Amino acid sequence: MPSYAKLRPLEPIPIQAEGQQLVVLRDPARYVTNDVTVTVPVYLLLCLIDGTRSVLELQADFKEQFGGETKTEEIETLLSDLDQIGFLENERFETIRDKAIADFRDATVRGAAYAGSAYEGEPEALRTQIDGFYADMADGNQATPKGREWKGIVAPHIDPRIGGRTAAHAFAELHRADPLPDLFVLLGTSHQPSSALFTMTEKDFETPL
Repeated sequence: MPSYAKLRPLEPIPIQAEGQQLVVLRDPARYVTNDVTVTVPVYLLLCLIDGTRSVLELQADFKEQFGGETKTEEIETLLSDLDQIGFLENERFETIRDKAIADFRDATVRGAAYAGSAYEGEPEALRTQIDGFYADMADGNQATPKGREWKGIVAPHIDPRIGGRTAAHAFAELHRADPLPDLFVLLGTSHQPSSALFTMTEKDFETPL
């Protein structure tokens, strides 16, 4: 364990569980796919792990900035756990990252990373879920006359459990397109910085369907 550990950039997601405020730590690059849930005091301590402090300095600064008491053994255990997970910037993480990149490059398709979590992972269950997004729409809803030529559609990018019904209103317009386009170009939001304007892949996208 290095004397001056540095936490990797992580996405903190505040949640409430059983009346307690917690923070879910997520690797936005998804090199590490398992999320970790910590208490607020632990999260505040993690904010200090920036590569400039030793264990003793972490202990002292945590007390000075947040009034928290912690033992050196507890900090060492925390750093060891973060290291095992792959949340520290070090050689272990580089090994995890390199393997994830190699696995992606070797794969024949781009896997459905959130199947079974953000949306159903089995074909019939997913069809039922998608159909449900349209169930509340009135059959006679003809806001747009049938026959209009469409140039593009803007639909929610968010988790379909949250935005599915809103997306359904957008995609329902395709049913009224005349003629139906024979080519679709899908543009999605990237949550990661990149030196390129667009990030693309030649891989086919796998879905439960």
